[in-house]
Amino acid sequence: MIILPAQNRLRAYVTSIIAAGALAGLAAAVLGGGPTNISLLLALVLAGAVSERFKVSLFGDCHVSSSAFLAMMAGLIGGPADAVIVASALGLSSNLGGVLPLYKSLFNVAVYVLSSLAFLCAFDVMTANAAFSNDTHRIVPATIAALVDFGVNSLLVAIAIGLATEQSPIRIIRRQHLWLTPHYLPLGALLVAAVVGYGAGGAVIVAVLAAPVAGIQIATFVYSSMRRAFESHIREVEVRIEAVQAELARMQGASVDHDLSRPAA
Repeated sequence: MIILPAQNRLRAYVTSIIAAGALAGLAAAVLGGGPTNISLLLALVLAGAVSERFKVSLFGDCHVSSSAFLAMMAGLIGGPADAVIVASALGLSSNLGGVLPLYKSLFNVAVYVLSSLAFLCAFDVMTANAAFSNDTHRIVPATIAALVDFGVNSLLVAIAIGLATEQSPIRIIRRQHLWLTPHYLPLGALLVAAVVGYGAGGAVIVAVLAAPVAGIQIATFVYSSMRRAFESHIREVEVRIEAVQAELARMQGASVDHDLSRPAA
């Protein structure tokens, strides 16, 4: 039995996303013709599990890792079925390093699947144009498609957080996710390099790209740590200012009381 969130709207939303992810994943797996390279899938899943184990905690329930890149890579090289397999494994890997409720794990799977398929759809639509037949020219559509993946992932997660905390999803995206956008810009070139490299060296390309992708995650971690430290400092300053203002108000109130207590001349 899957224990769902207690809040009605959040429960309905999580259930609908899990169902949408399952249907989209099933359709992609059937129409995609099955996995193309088991060794590649295993390498991507292993790399993704490591990335999820050391994912960066941002704010509360929000985390970030480089796993999305691996699901996109699987989709570009092997097709929709490979993307669904890797995305599903990565969604379940998000439970590494902690114990999540089953519905959260299934929600993570659905989010990975839906965002990965959105990436493939965007990439296929843009590269249908003959102008993008050359691998080098595909960097631009791959970059845009990676941003689509990021946008879908961020939106689905932000809505869930918004329903759980009664906040605006747009505000959550602007505060917690938007600053991550620059980190997705290099992924287009890396994805094209992955496709070309896979044709030349096979699944070993995963190891070759491990360093730059890990570098992106490390940079995200450093920036996130600095951002959290800065916001913590700002909150401490605000608390001190409020304390000073309260003390000034108290002193002013005491002064007024003292004046009123003086006998009339």
